[in-house]
Amino acid sequence: QQACAGRSARRLMEAPCSETVSKMKEGEDCERLVDSELHEEFVRVLSGEIRSEDTDLPTQPQSMEAGYFRMIQKLRSLIVRYGLPQSANDRDFDVMQHGAGQENSGFRSVCSLRGLVWKALLGLAPSGSIRVNEYFALVERGASKDAEKIGIDVVRTFNSNAEFVERAPPAALARVLNAYCHAHQNVKGCYVQSMSLLLAPFMLVMPEVDAYFAFSKFVDTQAPRYVRGQYAGVHDAFRLLESALKQTDSALYAHLAEAHELSPELYAFSIVSTLNACVPPLQDTVKLWDIIVAFGAHWGGVLFTLARLVNSSALLQDDAGRINSGMRGKPLFTRDLEAGLDMTADATICSAARITAQLSPELRRAILQHPIVPVSE
Repeated sequence: QQACAGRSARRLMEAPCSETVSKMKEGEDCERLVDSELHEEFVRVLSGEIRSEDTDLPTQPQSMEAGYFRMIQKLRSLIVRYGLPQSANDRDFDVMQHGAGQENSGFRSVCSLRGLVWKALLGLAPSGSIRVNEYFALVERGASKDAEKIGIDVVRTFNSNAEFVERAPPAALARVLNAYCHAHQNVKGCYVQSMSLLLAPFMLVMPEVDAYFAFSKFVDTQAPRYVRGQYAGVHDAFRLLESALKQTDSALYAHLAEAHELSPELYAFSIVSTLNACVPPLQDTVKLWDIIVAFGAHWGGVLFTLARLVNSSALLQDDAGRINSGMRGKPLFTRDLEAGLDMTADATICSAARITAQLSPELRRAILQHPIVPVSE
């Protein structure tokens, strides 16, 4: 069953984002159901109760893979059209069904609706996909070769966000990241600085054990080039971001790249390398990650960042006005970009979908593929 889910997840990740763009352009993402009704709809789909009108696939699945694919198609449709309900981060669902004895009772055993949706999107919906004993065996190995770097980063990860710290204290973040390193041959350098922030969304919305498997599946299958090969995917994202900016806002591109000789490496490293996860508050940013987990890491690495830049184009080009309004520096605005440039997640999603439609098919294809496949010069 897990293998079938994995194949379906790969098919979805390789699909173009035209459906997402067209629906968001029409404003369907702003349509709302009553929160309780939306909550029930997601639970219904997760439980496998999918009506024939929910998807374009056959009413009766011909295989387990087809059934899983139909569920993912419906989840993606709900995310695009409505988003998740406001209560989606609440921990309401008991998910610890296997492998945890009394000695492990200190670990959280409930998951949020958002956590369940993300797990399904990642092919971790079957209960057997969360192998609790495997995780605890990795934790028992203790510190990895990157433990010192991990320890420095985890104490800074959303440390002013009380809800996040309560759900994911530094010790829990460190356990997951050290376990990940052990699961990847414990080679020094397996951990890179952005990974504590890439882990943060998962730790907010699901239990520690589930977060380990979801995070591992996400970075290994959807964004491997963002954490491997000296940030190879991140550096490709910088080039793609510049190309996209040139196509969608040539004046801002000229202001940054030509007039001031600023490249994204200088002003956008944190927001690109963390797929926008660094933008506070995390409780709002996870809405961006609904799209990222459902449709691909390219949304977080390039498209959401592009949307923030284009939306703030006039301000970013007005050097004198920026200084008077209190924004930092002359046009170095890294901290302002890391803070989101005053855009909510909902506004960022709508803007990114609209702007993406303006990109050439070749550039859109390169953006889609770059977290996994090298991009040619």
